[in-house]
Amino acid sequence: MPDSPAPLTSAAAALSLAQRWGWRQVGSALYLLGGVLAAALDRGAALPDAMRRACAAAALACTRTGAQAALPDAAETDALLASPSPSGVKP
Repeated sequence: MPDSPAPLTSAAAALSLAQRWGWRQVGSALYLLGGVLAAALDRGAALPDAMRRACAAAALACTRTGAQAALPDAAETDALLASPSPSGVKP
């Protein structure tokens, strides 16, 4: 998988990244984000916590190839959320 460019600052940059990585990979991550967000909210998580979990799961999926094979399990998502932030900013 190609290296990620600098943070996406426009819709054009997001479109370019999606075209390079492949629509299916990006689409899978977006579907995953929505599914994890809905599941976390259904379990009673506050919206900020649910979004953080959904983004973590989607981020993990973007680091892998394939659609179904790229989906992280709950333990992998928990591990990412427990790891220190590379920016040093606490969620």
